[in-house]
Amino acid sequence: MRLPHTRLRRSHLSLSPCSLLSSSRVSAPVDLEEERECQESKAWEELDKGKEKATTVLQLLKKLDRPDQFSLYYCGGLKLLSHAISDCTGQTLFRLNNGFSILQTNDTMKTKTC
Repeated sequence: MRLPHTRLRRSHLSLSPCSLLSSSRVSAPVDLEEERECQESKAWEELDKGKEKATTVLQLLKKLDRPDQFSLYYCGGLKLLSHAISDCTGQTLFRLNNGFSILQTNDTMKTKTC
């Protein structure tokens, strides 16, 4: 449940829900859901604008989803991916595009270490 003073403060300051969440960290489930929605919206927006970091995450996930490559191929891809998901947008795009499933279902990545 949202507290009335939060709505008043937001309307008074003319802040969007995203900017309000970034300025005050709270752990209520509703606020966490709003924060997640804001992060997803920002990530899709950056992808739609063609931002290099956003498109890189998707390109790397597609390449890592290829089966039967040499382990060195995946090691290089994972290293690049770790740099690409170093910010909130990269992490959100990784999550939204089944990054965890891609990594978990690849037998070569599960059995080899870099």
